[in-house]
Amino acid sequence: AKFLGNKLGAYGGTLSFDLVVTGTGTPYDQEDVILVGGGLTLVFTLPAQPGTSFTSYHLGLTETGWRRDTRSGVPATQADMAAALSSLTAIYIRGEYRLSTDDAGELDNVVLEGSGAICDIQ
Repeated sequence: AKFLGNKLGAYGGTLSFDLVVTGTGTPYDQEDVILVGGGLTLVFTLPAQPGTSFTSYHLGLTETGWRRDTRSGVPATQADMAAALSSLTAIYIRGEYRLSTDDAGELDNVVLEGSGAICDIQ
């Protein structure tokens, strides 16, 4: 709950987290991070999939790199990001990267930070 609601103060800050994926199977592509709020869905594709040891990610909370609705959607605008952050109802961070029954994904150290507003869960 502490990641949701009015987080407009995080604009210009970062969403950081660590991911690890182990196991075998065929990798597949999908939206990696999704912000939902203000009637919008904004998605971000990570520059590289996580490895078998924790990989740290730091996503800018500006419109840069974010797209509307899907990975191939139109680029997000500053107004889109402000609308989403001002009334966040969901944040999704993908943990499944392989089509397999023996894989595992782990998420740790999630931090939403910007303009003096910090939320974290460990």
